Amino acid sequence: MASFVMDASATLPWCCDDEATAYTEGLLNRCAAGEEVMVAAVWPLEITNGLLSTQRRGRVTKVNIGQ
Repeated sequence: MASFVMDASATLPWCCDDEATAYTEGLLNRCAAGEEVMVAAVWPLEITNGLLSTQRRGRVTKVNIGQ
């Protein structure tokens, strides 16, 4: 069973340093340590939309979806 449930608003800040908080970095560290995480079925769509929006705003230079 998953240790915790996470949504896109907690994971998208990992892509933009100025949006990261101690909380979001803590979640990233927990994932990196191998804790099992549960997300909603729409999470991949939310992440895709968030990354594309981030790219359109010039916050990231390229998004490769599905590779």
